[in-house]
Amino acid sequence: MINKHNIKKNKIAGAFKANKKQDIQGLINKDDLQKQIELMKNRKGLQTNHRVSRCERRQRLGTPNQMTILFDTFGNGSNSPGIDDNLQVMLRTAVAEVSDISGLMYESSLDDFNEDIDIVEFWFGGYTDSVIAFLKPRVQKMHDFISNPGNTVTFVDARNTVNRVQSVKKCAMPGQAGKYGAVKHIGAGKEDLSPIGEKTYAQVIALYKAEDEVDCDAPGPINHIGSGMRIYLGPKMFDPTTKLEKIMHTFYHELTHKLLHTLDTVNSQTIYGDVQCRQLAKINTGAAMWIADSWAHFMDAFGAPVDEFESDCREIDAWLDNH
Repeated sequence: MINKHNIKKNKIAGAFKANKKQDIQGLINKDDLQKQIELMKNRKGLQTNHRVSRCERRQRLGTPNQMTILFDTFGNGSNSPGIDDNLQVMLRTAVAEVSDISGLMYESSLDDFNEDIDIVEFWFGGYTDSVIAFLKPRVQKMHDFISNPGNTVTFVDARNTVNRVQSVKKCAMPGQAGKYGAVKHIGAGKEDLSPIGEKTYAQVIALYKAEDEVDCDAPGPINHIGSGMRIYLGPKMFDPTTKLEKIMHTFYHELTHKLLHTLDTVNSQTIYGDVQCRQLAKINTGAAMWIADSWAHFMDAFGAPVDEFESDCREIDAWLDNH
C-alpha cells in the first residue's frame, strides 16, 4: 500500500537534483557492453532463485535469540496507564519477527547482499561497493543487538506526555548532552519540545545539535545516546487496528535511530513512507542511507513475500512516474 505522505509534485521539495542524463558515449566498448549484459542476465537469474527461497532461508536459520523486552509507564504513570496485555503480546511478537528477519539480513550481508540485490537497489539507490561497505557493518550491528538476550529494550507508554529540553552543553562524555546541543529528555525543563501527538506511533530521545554549532564528525544533526534503549509509544500504537507489520516497521525504525544515528529529515524535509523513501533513493543514495524509514522498509522487504515486494515496487515507481 502506497503511503504518499504529503508528496509534493516538485519531488522532495527540490532538496536534491536528479542526475537523470549521463553521457556514456565512448566510455564503454562493445565487448564491455556485452559483458555487462551477460552479468545482468546472470544476476537476474540468481536473484529470482534466491528471492523465491527467502522464506526457506529464514526457516533454515532456525529460531534466533532475541533481546530482552520490558514495559514501563511514563514518569509517575498518572497520564499513561500502561501497556495492556494484548499490546504486550503484539510487541513481543513484533520483536521476535524482526529478530528472525534480522538474522536473514545478517546472513545476506556476509555475501555482500548478493542474493538480495533488488532490495538494496530499490531502497538505497544502487548496488555499489560504497553502498555495500556502508550497509554491511550497520546491518550486522543491528542484528548483534537485537539477537543478544543480554540487551534490553523498554517500551514506554508515553500517551498524553511532553518531552522537554533539560540542558545544553558544548562538550560532554558519551551519554551526556554535548556538542550536538540539547538533550531531549523526559522530566522537568524550561522549554517544551514536542508533545507526543495523536498520530504518533513511537519515538526515541535524542541529543540535538544546536543551530549555531558546526558538526565536524557526525553524519546528521542528531546523536541518539544518553536515554537508554527506551522506545516511547504514542496513541497510534495503542489503536487496536494497528497491524503487526506496522509495529515491526516502527520498532526497527526507532532502533536505527538509537544504534545507527539515523535521521528522519534531509535538508529540513521530513522523509517518511515508501514513496518518499524510494524517491530519495533514486535521487540521492548517500542521503537515503541515513534515513530511518528507508532502513525500516529495507527490513520489511526481507520479510515480505516475493510477489508482494515486486508488486509494491512496481506500484511505487508507477506512482512516482505519474506525479
